[in-house]
Amino acid sequence: MICDICPHNCKISLGESGKCKVIQNVDNKLENVYAGLCSNIAVEPIEKRPFYHFLPGSKFLSVGGLGCSFFCSYCQNFRVSQSTSAKSVLYNPKQIVDLAEERDVAGIVFTYNEPTLYHEYIEEVGHEIKRRCSDLKLVLKTNGFASFRVIRNLCLYVDAFNVDLKGDNKDYQDVCGGWLEPVLESIQLILQMGVRLEISYLVLPSKIDDILFNVYFRNWLADLTPDVPVHLLYFYPFHKMLVPSYRPSKLTDLADIFREKMNYVYISNHFGFEKYRNTYCKMCGELMIDRKNGVKVCKKECCG
Repeated sequence: MICDICPHNCKISLGESGKCKVIQNVDNKLENVYAGLCSNIAVEPIEKRPFYHFLPGSKFLSVGGLGCSFFCSYCQNFRVSQSTSAKSVLYNPKQIVDLAEERDVAGIVFTYNEPTLYHEYIEEVGHEIKRRCSDLKLVLKTNGFASFRVIRNLCLYVDAFNVDLKGDNKDYQDVCGGWLEPVLESIQLILQMGVRLEISYLVLPSKIDDILFNVYFRNWLADLTPDVPVHLLYFYPFHKMLVPSYRPSKLTDLADIFREKMNYVYISNHFGFEKYRNTYCKMCGELMIDRKNGVKVCKKECCG
């Protein structure tokens, strides 16, 4: 049988699994046999995902599963994303919503591994939230490597997405085992569906000085909308990709290139660049949110 959850379109024989390790052919029906098995559950600030423009300062229940449609050489969560043997606990959708309400969080964010592989489970969580008329928000941290059908259906339940960008097509093929175009299509679809979106751009050593690609991607995003928040992420050698990184200060130069056309550009996973973590009004330039001190500063009408 052919799986259409992601663009790999794996042909899965009876009793076998796809590349993600979690979608299995069971009696000639494709199922995520690990749906509901949670490898990580924690209460965390929404900024950690990172989200800076969606309920800043709030706490979310972060939930992770097993498996991924990518095989990134530098993955910091490889023990759960590239394996199905990690310790996990079963929660059905109702129990996950119950837990979020018990922890008094603002919502649930699916992260750590690739959540689109669990799209039916997540849709059931979203349905449970709507059935209760709950104020809980549903958020996804995703690689965006998913089919049109999956992203469209998730957009009916998800309040905000953070989509990873990992470089150009060669980087995707060599480092992640995928390709770029479906990710760009997912970004476009999420915006077309009117769902909140933020972008994480993990800047690989091969990309920090690649002005051609960085300007191309900046312009491509700006043509969609200059208001999408962009999080530039520093590359930390990890897992199988133990190559030298670059000076962290080089990210500030890249941030300035993106700021020429994008209104909200951040450096989100390396401390010491406070002004690149704060939010400034795109109209008047005044400081709106000081993330080091956790306060909203500007009270001008344009900064509301």
